[in-house]
Amino acid sequence: ECLEYGTCPQACKNTKGSYDCECAQGYRKVGTGNQCEAEGPGPLLLLPENIRIRRYNLQTEEYHDFLEEEERIVALDYDWDHNNTGLSVVYFTVEGNGALRGGIKRAYLPAVDDHSNNIAAAVDLDIKYITKPYGIAVDW
Repeated sequence: ECLEYGTCPQACKNTKGSYDCECAQGYRKVGTGNQCEAEGPGPLLLLPENIRIRRYNLQTEEYHDFLEEEERIVALDYDWDHNNTGLSVVYFTVEGNGALRGGIKRAYLPAVDDHSNNIAAAVDLDIKYITKPYGIAVDW
């Protein structure tokens, strides 16, 4: 059975007359045991929506506001919690408007989605002379 491609999603172990699917470290079996799912909190998608950033939980399909009442959010990037501090950092750009300059800001994102609407506090990085920051990339 294990010789056939796609029998198991990660690892297949032949047993007498049958087979057993196994999951890699950091994953667990779900459903009938033929699927693996990452352990830990569900994945989030961050969505910039002009004046706010929303969190979308890909498992529960719920939206929650992460940051709001900003002006003209254009782009964002994410620096994941590689030090296991429990916080990741979201960097985002704000477009300038007339005499108002654009900018780059950041906010901390908790590692666990508690399904709340606790709004993060944005910090302006005070980088001068930015007018139309249509993209951002964080070198992590």
